[in-house]
Amino acid sequence: MERGVAIKMVISNMLTKKSILFILVLLTLFQNACFAKKTITQVFKNAPQNVLIGTDVQLLNAYKIAGNISSGQYVAEMGGANLSIDIHANETSLKIIRIFQEPGLPKESKSYEINNINMSYIDNGEILLVKVNGGILLLEKKPGSFGIPTDMWVFYSKK
Repeated sequence: MERGVAIKMVISNMLTKKSILFILVLLTLFQNACFAKKTITQVFKNAPQNVLIGTDVQLLNAYKIAGNISSGQYVAEMGGANLSIDIHANETSLKIIRIFQEPGLPKESKSYEINNINMSYIDNGEILLVKVNGGILLLEKKPGSFGIPTDMWVFYSKK
């Protein structure tokens, strides 16, 4: 038997369903590792370039994607107003509830439900959301609250 034919037979015998699944998992992990090194400006090319942190503004290119979006609570403060986000995540969808409250005024909330998601970032036409070190960045295109900017990201820290 030729050496090349013998090698092909060994390889074809080794490629069971489990090994193919293992290879796919490795490729996915490699892709996620490469993606995590990208800056947000590389992913969201036409997004605003400023991030609001309290009353300060930072440039978006200072942030990098820090893994997959997961369930949790996040908070932000903007000039006395308090914001909070609850994220409920599963393998295929996210439910996001954002609450905005200015001192002395009633709470304003908005919910987003996103299906068939990429767990590293969201761009669904209504919001841009990405996990970064220490929290998340959220840009709401139509927040429904006068005090939430539509021309810059808001940084929410992990609670």
